Amino acid sequence: MDMLTKFNITDTMIVQWIVIFLLLAYIIYKSFPAIKKMLEDYRSTKNHKDNIINMLDDHEKKIDNIEKLLNRDYVRMNKTDALLDRYLLELNNSKEESNLIMRGVLASLKGLQELGTNGPTKEAQADIERYLMEQVHEKVNLRKGE
Repeated sequence: MDMLTKFNITDTMIVQWIVIFLLLAYIIYKSFPAIKKMLEDYRSTKNHKDNIINMLDDHEKKIDNIEKLLNRDYVRMNKTDALLDRYLLELNNSKEESNLIMRGVLASLKGLQELGTNGPTKEAQADIERYLMEQVHEKVNLRKGE
């Protein structure tokens, strides 16, 4: 007894299975380009997404570096501002001291004139008074924004 008769397989069944196999092969053959294109599109999309992720990581690193540089510069600017404020305060104090000294010298010159010394004391007094008046006018103009 041969194997085909033992399992009740007829010639018609064999032909049907061959036809089914050939149809499946034909369907796979015809759909292969579409499946291949789908797989290529998926791979391309995946590669594009990976590239975008890598670019984002690179940009984030660059942004972090820029933030570090900006923070460093802000610290420098704050130190510079504090130093400038201190220098401006010292300059203002120095101007006040100079003004007081100038007024003291002016008072001394007036006192010397009351004692009878004339000549250079009158010229020095006029120069100091002229300078003080110029300073007052300069302060007024600065306040007006000129």
